[in-house]
Amino acid sequence: MFSPGFINAYHQLSYDHKGSLTILTCPKAEYGDKDPRQRYDQRQDRLSGCRRFTRLHFHQDRDTETLAFNELRHLVGATSMVGPDGAPGFVRNFGVGNNEALREGLKSRRVIVDAFPLGDTGCKHQVGNGDKYPTHPDKASVKGAVYIAPVAAGLDRQARNEYLNLSSDKGGRVNMLGRHTGFVHLMALLPQDVKAFAQSGSTSLLGELAVVYAFNENLPKKAAFSDREIWRMVTANPARLLDVSRQLGDIRTGIVADLALFRKRENISYRLSCGDNGRS
Repeated sequence: MFSPGFINAYHQLSYDHKGSLTILTCPKAEYGDKDPRQRYDQRQDRLSGCRRFTRLHFHQDRDTETLAFNELRHLVGATSMVGPDGAPGFVRNFGVGNNEALREGLKSRRVIVDAFPLGDTGCKHQVGNGDKYPTHPDKASVKGAVYIAPVAAGLDRQARNEYLNLSSDKGGRVNMLGRHTGFVHLMALLPQDVKAFAQSGSTSLLGELAVVYAFNENLPKKAAFSDREIWRMVTANPARLLDVSRQLGDIRTGIVADLALFRKRENISYRLSCGDNGRS
């Protein structure tokens, strides 16, 4: 079975050498009367140990050989990615300082990866208007570019407030939504946020396909994504976000032959190309 090569629209290769951490699932926390088996409420709780959570210590490894090794896992089906790191010779990377060599000959818009768009590193959580955050994205400087940023990575009001301050121009906020905007995570959004986000034409970037399938299995049947829709999440949709639909994300005459070939089985489907239940 042929599929367009998958596009991983956000990935940080420099952390892959750490492997999985079971503490991410059941961290020890001493925060009020909360259950110590809880998950972290947002990313800064684990990155900086905010609000008496246990800090997880990460270190990046940007050695060229390490990055190349970490790209190997993409070759299961991915041919392109976006992220702040990369190595030449494996997958195309559209996000490394707009390095044309890492795009392997393809042309695209400038890609801006903004890890902390509101400057809320450490324990600088805010609930309120945008002018209470340390920094704001400069809309003029990203005009005409693809803008990708981790936003609302958590479950509480502070996490959701990041999205509110990047989706409106009211009260000192900065509206970054648009056709070529991709927000990573968005776990803290409420139904009304999701509706407005979808109407903006922006793109939500969930993580591994296994996460998408697990999320899908907990939705009511009528609300669940079809296998074809999930398949498009790693082919046509990220190609549209990056504005490279005329070059990638499909199989048709005249575009680049970035293809993934999967072993034939009795029942061929979109799920086969994405992995049965996202795990193969």
